[in-house]
Amino acid sequence: MIKILFVCHGGSNPKGKHGMFLNEGQVSKISYDYQAVLGEFGQERESYRRLKSLHYFVTCFGDRLCPLQTVLPEGASEISPLDLHTLRFAVRTDGKRGFLFVNNFQDHASMPDRREETVVLKLREEKIAWRFGIAGGENAILPFHFDLDGIDLVWATAQLLLRIVPGGETTYVFLAPEGMEARFAFESGVRINGEEKSLYVASKGLEAELFLVEKGDAAMKILLLGRELADQLFLVRGDRLVFTRAALLEDQRGLRIETAKANNEVLIYPKGLQEGRPQPRETQEREVLGEGSLEKKFLEEGFQEEKSRGEEFPEEETLEEKTLEEESREEESRGTRLRKLFDFLYLRAEEKHPEAVCTRTAPGRYLLTLPENFLEGCKDVLLRIFYEGDIGSAFIDGKLIHDNFCNGAPWEIGLKDFAGELAGKEITLYITPLKEGARVQVESAMAARRELAGTCLAEVKKVELQPIYEITLTEI
Repeated sequence: MIKILFVCHGGSNPKGKHGMFLNEGQVSKISYDYQAVLGEFGQERESYRRLKSLHYFVTCFGDRLCPLQTVLPEGASEISPLDLHTLRFAVRTDGKRGFLFVNNFQDHASMPDRREETVVLKLREEKIAWRFGIAGGENAILPFHFDLDGIDLVWATAQLLLRIVPGGETTYVFLAPEGMEARFAFESGVRINGEEKSLYVASKGLEAELFLVEKGDAAMKILLLGRELADQLFLVRGDRLVFTRAALLEDQRGLRIETAKANNEVLIYPKGLQEGRPQPRETQEREVLGEGSLEKKFLEEGFQEEKSRGEEFPEEETLEEKTLEEESREEESRGTRLRKLFDFLYLRAEEKHPEAVCTRTAPGRYLLTLPENFLEGCKDVLLRIFYEGDIGSAFIDGKLIHDNFCNGAPWEIGLKDFAGELAGKEITLYITPLKEGARVQVESAMAARRELAGTCLAEVKKVELQPIYEITLTEI
C-alpha cells in the first residue's frame, strides 16, 4: 500500500544560483516546514506519533485491508464540515469480514465527545452492532471477523496495530482509542486467561493490559495500549516494542534516543526478553555507563495480583498534603502495574543549560549572543524564539539563514547546521510587524514587510536554547 503525505519532513529552500530565493512572495523564503510530520530540524510533531499507529497497521495488515471494498452509509457524502453532530464512519469489507472506520475529527472545528453511538452493519448472514463512545478529535479502525491465527475475533472496539512474535510467542497489539471502552468479542469456545468465555472487557482508563486467548492449539497474547502509550510505540529488531516519549533511532550501530530531556524513561516489551533469551526471574538493578549514558534496568517478577495498600491519612494532614500523597500513591501504583508488563530503562545524559542573551537594538530588531561551546555535550541545540509579528528573519553577518511565518508556535532553528558560521558572531533577528487593518507590501530582499498603516506588533517575548541529547541504549 502506498502512503502519501504532502510534506513528511520539513526542509530549507536553498538560495538560487543567481542570488534569488525560490519563494519571493508573502511567505517564508527559506523555511519549508508547514507543520510537517517531522520538523525542519528533526522535531517530532503530534501528527508523527499518531501516524505511526496507522503506518504500523497498514504495514502489518495491508494485505488484508487492500482487497476490501468501501461502503459508505447513506448521506455520508452530504455531511457538511459545519455539521459537528453527525458521526463520520465508513466500512471496508468483502461481505464477511473487514473494518469499521470511525472519525470524530473535523478540520478547523472542535468535535464533541460522543458517549452512546451505535453502528449496525448488515452482512450477508448476520448483523454486527457496535456500541461505543469516542473522544472529540479521535478516530478508530475497528475490526470484525478478523482471523487471529485461527481464532475469529467477531468484533472489537479497539484498533489493531501490530502482530509480533518475540521469542516465538505471538502477540497482537491493539490501541484503545480515547473515550472508547475496549471490548473484544470472540467466537465461542475461546478461553480468555484460562476461563472459557467469549467477551473481554478492558479496564477503564487503562494504560496497558495483557491477556491470553486460546482455542485448541491456537494461543496468543493480546497487548492493549491506551492512546498515550500507543503514541510512544516503536517496533525494533527482534519483534520487540520500545516505548519512549523521545525519538527512537535504529541503524547498524544499534538503538539510541534523541531527546530534549536529560532524564528519560523507556519501556520494553516483552518483559524479560533480551537478545532472544529470558532474563533471570529475580529482581535485578544495575547501572551501566557507556557512550555518555547512564542506564538502570529493573527486571521484576511480574503478573502478580496488585494488592490495595489501604492506608488511611492521619487526621492532622491538610487537604493539599493529602492530594500530594494520593498523587504519589497513584504514580507508585502505575509503576507497579506497568512493571508487570514491561522492562524499564532509565536513561540519563549530563544536563546542559546554555543561555542566549537577547538585546533589542531597534523596533522589531534584536541581537542574540550565544555562549561559547554551546553545542558541547549535545547532538544539537534548538534556538526557540517566542515572538509576535508577521514574519521572523534570522541573519548571521548579514546573511539570511532562516525565517518563519508566525503561527503562534515557537520559531525553532537547529543551530548545529550553522555552528561554523556562528564562530565569534551573533544572530540578528528582524520581526516584520503585523498591523491591524493594514495593507501589506513585500519589497525587501531581506524577507521584510512594509506596513502602510495601523498599530504595530513586532516583538520578541522570549528566547531559549533547548539542548538535544542523543543517548545510546546499550542494554537491548
